Amino acid sequence: MAQIEPTGNAKSASAKAIWKISGTVLALLALSAFVSRAPTTFTGTLPLVSLPLNLNVVYLIVFGPPAAVIVSVVIWYLSRQLKVPVASDIGQLPLAVIFVLITALTAFLSLQYFVVLAPAGHCSDGGGFSLLFNNLDGTTQINHCMSGTEEINKAAPFYMYPQAAESWGMIIWPILTGGLLYRAWTSIGRKTL
Repeated sequence: MAQIEPTGNAKSASAKAIWKISGTVLALLALSAFVSRAPTTFTGTLPLVSLPLNLNVVYLIVFGPPAAVIVSVVIWYLSRQLKVPVASDIGQLPLAVIFVLITALTAFLSLQYFVVLAPAGHCSDGGGFSLLFNNLDGTTQINHCMSGTEEINKAAPFYMYPQAAESWGMIIWPILTGGLLYRAWTSIGRKTL
């Protein structure tokens, strides 16, 4: 089985970075996926970070998938930087599993955008699916439609205009994430011992 951890070559930093970034992103997406289904469990603060962030679950659902694409671009770029073969005790298969999980969690968060988020006052109208082909006039706040989220909704962001572009983006983000991570994985596979 092909191996991908570095052996002390000049490009070992790229291989280590791919593993660290992938693991971190997987953990953050898993946390975001959990919080998206249990919105009142997240207090808006990040562990071990003392920055005064006013995050809530709506931000995690809206900005998680585009952030996954950005990180996938970084991983793809780092995989292209591996110019020499790399080897280790950790095979290429575990990295493939991590990449598939990142893609699946990105798709899950994108689905939550349509299932649990809706424009203010439209939670009973079918959620965000209606925004794939319709745009609302003016600025519209995003609401989390699960019970007990009134406080979360007060600090929720607004939809960008046109809302259809944001909604279609939620369909495209997981596809881009999966495609970029697949390209990174195949690039790494060509450079393994």
